[in-house]
Amino acid sequence: MKNIDFFKQQAKNLYKDFKNKTSVHFPQDAEFLVMEYGFNESKFSLMNAQHIVAQMVGFNKWHDLANATEKELEVAKLLYDNQ
Repeated sequence: MKNIDFFKQQAKNLYKDFKNKTSVHFPQDAEFLVMEYGFNESKFSLMNAQHIVAQMVGFNKWHDLANATEKELEVAKLLYDNQ
């Protein structure tokens, strides 16, 4: 799996867990993350989940993560795996 695909899946997992009020697919409490990053819970979207995942690994926004080099993504994945 390419590193960007990994982060796409993590964003989907965060979104799914938040909507289902579980922590089955995402390693952290989804509801807590949504509140911590200041998103409106009633309007939470996949785009918001992507933004949170990007910020968790040191990028300002998803666009920066999506356009990162493979080396930057490798470092980001290490940060994610070891948080």
